[in-house]
Amino acid sequence: MSTLTSGYNPSYSKNAAVLTGNPNRVTVEVEDNIDASFWKDLLSDLCPNKDFHFNPYFTRSDGDNSEKNGNGKSHIMKLSPDFNEWYIGCVDSDYDWLLSDSTQYGELLTTNKYLVQTYAYSIENLLCFSGSLKDFCSNLTEEDVTFDFCGFLKQFSCIVYPLLVWSAYLCGKGIHDFTPRDWGSVLPKTKINVDMSTIDAVSLWHEFESLLLQIKAEVDNRVRDIEARYCSEINAKNLFETKLRDEKGVAPEDAYLYIRGHDFMTSLVNTVITSGVEFFKQKHFARLKTLSEQQRTERLKQYSARQKKSVAASICRNYRYKHQLEIYDMISRDVGEIWT
Repeated sequence: MSTLTSGYNPSYSKNAAVLTGNPNRVTVEVEDNIDASFWKDLLSDLCPNKDFHFNPYFTRSDGDNSEKNGNGKSHIMKLSPDFNEWYIGCVDSDYDWLLSDSTQYGELLTTNKYLVQTYAYSIENLLCFSGSLKDFCSNLTEEDVTFDFCGFLKQFSCIVYPLLVWSAYLCGKGIHDFTPRDWGSVLPKTKINVDMSTIDAVSLWHEFESLLLQIKAEVDNRVRDIEARYCSEINAKNLFETKLRDEKGVAPEDAYLYIRGHDFMTSLVNTVITSGVEFFKQKHFARLKTLSEQQRTERLKQYSARQKKSVAASICRNYRYKHQLEIYDMISRDVGEIWT
């Protein structure tokens, strides 16, 4: 028998709304704590009249717990038949959006209106939305960041796109030669080893472009190997690619949104974003040192205090993707269908 203290379930949620006299109370199952913050920001923005209470399945402590056996998503999907307007679930799409007619989860995500999904692979892909990164870095450094992150991620996406298509296609057929977890073996994770006090912006950007060449070489090798092993599947893969483009809107220029988000964010933060932030911090410190002694001491103290939070921690609150992506409109539409 369900009680208000026996755990989260549909009876609990409805009873809590009734007995607390708060009909707008909604319990939200999410995968972990970082997801709770993301979905709280999104849902509260879309539905300010609702009182959302988040129930994370676990806390992500090692940066990669989300795909262990018994993970948060599978837990939420098992609960999904009982969801209602007082009790919903929010999950990463993973490949299930791309394979909505090929996987059990894909079908559930398209038929259960109380399940809200990211459409992108995960929240990490949205937190790293290309159009947000210049403002994100400018905010951290208080400098006019001049790097073309949109151009960088467009090039990156066009490079990884052929491998994304093959990976999703093979996974849809139950072939595990390049699964989402294999993206970690393709994308570099090591910080660029340059002296930020001596390098200039053009040279640093050339380092970023060298990363793209490194990634392209690895991706091309993987694609050649897959095409050699599955040459009989190429025509079917091409039809699948057309379907992705026509039905899902997946284009070479935005492939970064659909690869495994944990690996993508780790690589992008460690190699490009952190390096860019450090470079423009150096510029700002140099600017502050030209101030009068009284101004310099106080401003340096203030600026140093602001830099204690890591780039990786800061980007977990980078919600600038909103109103800039079609995916945001798709999520907004889904949320609206719950409470209309």
